[in-house]
Amino acid sequence: MALTKSETSSFSVALPDEHATRRLAIDIANTVEPGDLVTLSGDLGAGKTTLARTLIRYLADDPALEVPSPTFTLMQLYELPQFPLVHVDLYRLSGPAELAELGFDDLPERAVVLLEWPDRVDHLLPPDRFDVSLTLAPKLKLEFRHARITGYGALAPRVNRMAAVRHFIAALGNEVAHRGRASTAWPRCATSLPRAATARRCARGCAQTPRRAHMSGSRSATSACC
Repeated sequence: MALTKSETSSFSVALPDEHATRRLAIDIANTVEPGDLVTLSGDLGAGKTTLARTLIRYLADDPALEVPSPTFTLMQLYELPQFPLVHVDLYRLSGPAELAELGFDDLPERAVVLLEWPDRVDHLLPPDRFDVSLTLAPKLKLEFRHARITGYGALAPRVNRMAAVRHFIAALGNEVAHRGRASTAWPRCATSLPRAATARRCARGCAQTPRRAHMSGSRSATSACC
């Protein structure tokens, strides 16, 4: 059955520490495509900037890239290898008119937009988008977070695929396995297992269409194992 614009798909995940938040950011980075909007919701200190910073560095293939919070500048542009990315923080937005003054209506073609505090412009959000909602859980642990990832409209199937791959990896008992594009700059987790890593690549290759992440010169996940 074809998706309608009103359909959604979502899943929740517990983030016991910052490492888990970073792993989620990498999963999202491997899911986004040119032109996508990813909204980041949550209270102050919920981990939105940590997630955004990890996602940007991963897509840039540069773990040392300086990624300042755009709290005061409101908008920061990154020219990444696959597409431009715009990181927007609307916490200090004075009104929708300020977005136009910043050039929000004239973003680069194919740009991915990471938008913090989307409630400031909820009436302007498109029907097709990702939302990542982060919630503090101080009663469990100071750094503990709950995350809910939702895909709206045409992006809902990709959230389903992301959830399926995460479940597949977790079932192998190796959720900390490195995810996504091969890189000499991005450090691999020392605890990853060859068997689980192969299964992860196969899961990604078979559970979804070949991603642009597999177009950087290495073989696709499908040709590697499926």
